[in-house]
Amino acid sequence: MLYNYANSLYKFAEANPEYDSLYTMAQNIYKSTSGMVDSQQKQKIWHNLGNSAFKQEQYQEAVNYYVQALRLDPES
Repeated sequence: MLYNYANSLYKFAEANPEYDSLYTMAQNIYKSTSGMVDSQQKQKIWHNLGNSAFKQEQYQEAVNYYVQALRLDPES
């Protein structure tokens, strides 16, 4: 449920750049739920964290998140 809420925040911020602070809110929710899901869902969380960091021009942080996602699913 929280994962879907974070996705909604991310999508809203993506469509409305004036609300880019929602990326940070989505990141916080993703991080708080990452310990409560299976590895497939966790891979999606890390990937989404990478996307939101990239949108905020936090490129090194985005790379770190993407690497974590790839560790969980190298074929993604």
